[in-house]
Amino acid sequence: MNLCKSLKKLRTVTLFLFCLFFMNNIFSQKKDSADIYKKIRDAAYKRTFTTWMYRAVFIDPAPIEYPVEPAVKQKNVNPYLKHKDRIIRNINITVYNPFGHKVQDTVLRIDNFLENIANHVHINTRHWIIVNRLLFKNNDTLNPLALSETERLLRQAEFINDARIYIP
Repeated sequence: MNLCKSLKKLRTVTLFLFCLFFMNNIFSQKKDSADIYKKIRDAAYKRTFTTWMYRAVFIDPAPIEYPVEPAVKQKNVNPYLKHKDRIIRNINITVYNPFGHKVQDTVLRIDNFLENIANHVHINTRHWIIVNRLLFKNNDTLNPLALSETERLLRQAEFINDARIYIP
């Protein structure tokens, strides 16, 4: 009876150690095969004969130098050039809530409770402040440079999150 219990314990311990050994191999990171070849090379270069044997069996890859291509320079084409010399009939300014809204967003509904509270507490930018920053007025001819510069100046203002100028 004692022999049977000790054999069960021995089997359990052996099984535990066996599982522990294989679990370590399963969950450990896979080693890079290049490291193994580097170790073989370093060991082989210690003696002349082993160096000769290493060179007979292995071929060291030549380092590959990838050509450095210059970054593709895309011209920043002014999107307002196609509207050049048109007359500005009227200017519509739309001020959106600062929290939870993006200029590209078409949905005006705010789902977040905190954003809704912050928008109610926040003081909106007055229209005349934006009008004073415009570099063009009603009945002017459209100057593409002035439009893009106005957009840049509006974005640069610390109290404006984002600005877009749309031409219908």
